[in-house]
Amino acid sequence: MNRIKIIIPYARGTWLEPGCERGLKTFKDDRNFKFEIHALPNSNLIQARNNLLWGTNQNEPFKNDKYDAFLFVDSDVEGSKRDFLKMWHTGEPLIFGAYPFANEELEACYVGGFWYPGYPGAVHRDMYASRANEGEIIEANWAGLGFTLIRREYLKKVPYPWVEARTVKTPPDYLRPAEGVFDDVGFCMKATEHGYKILLDCRLNLKHHKRGEKMNQETQIPQNMTEIKTDMDAEAIGAISLISSMAQRIKMLSDNVEIYQSMCAEKDKQLAKLTKKT
Repeated sequence: MNRIKIIIPYARGTWLEPGCERGLKTFKDDRNFKFEIHALPNSNLIQARNNLLWGTNQNEPFKNDKYDAFLFVDSDVEGSKRDFLKMWHTGEPLIFGAYPFANEELEACYVGGFWYPGYPGAVHRDMYASRANEGEIIEANWAGLGFTLIRREYLKKVPYPWVEARTVKTPPDYLRPAEGVFDDVGFCMKATEHGYKILLDCRLNLKHHKRGEKMNQETQIPQNMTEIKTDMDAEAIGAISLISSMAQRIKMLSDNVEIYQSMCAEKDKQLAKLTKKT
């Protein structure tokens, strides 16, 4: 029996799109797989993904042996158990499901692709993976984390944190000489540095839904889904996420170490106050 933990963090002000819920309902247990779906609302996506992967004391070596693999699912991506099984049967320790951009202007491209030549980590729209690769598994430089299968062996070989933002050098025609990259690019850069390929599975039938108005009627979430609870209220969580984001932004856009350290100190101070308050 393979135990799979499905991880769905989503930021404050967003929700599970109906299409995402529809896909999650297909993950029924059988004699080969047992699924647990964990959703974490009001979350800082980087912190939430790392914490839900870890499942134990972060000062100790990774010990989350309860699960054989983990599946990242974005709250606006729709994927089914059938898509998961195609990825699973590749046997790869790390594989990314290919899904299109939600933006109609880029609907001919997958969320993933290749670096701007000579600038690792620099993402350029001319280098996105084409949906002409449908039906194939291709090796790319980066891919979105919206439907990503990670086996336990990967987490044991790659050091924590597995998901991280980074600052990268960019070519002269970019607006800035350096830019902060999202968690998906940072994740892929770290995976590559530890010898893993970025495999983009274009055989799947994934959908990337536009953010619409939340449905007024109650939706039937899967019975095996757990919405992670916290002792902090949504306001406290939102404040911590905002402060963390501000600190990260300053780190990306400024070389002034003193400013960054000052912001980090303020973040820690506010976190201590909010934790004590709640």
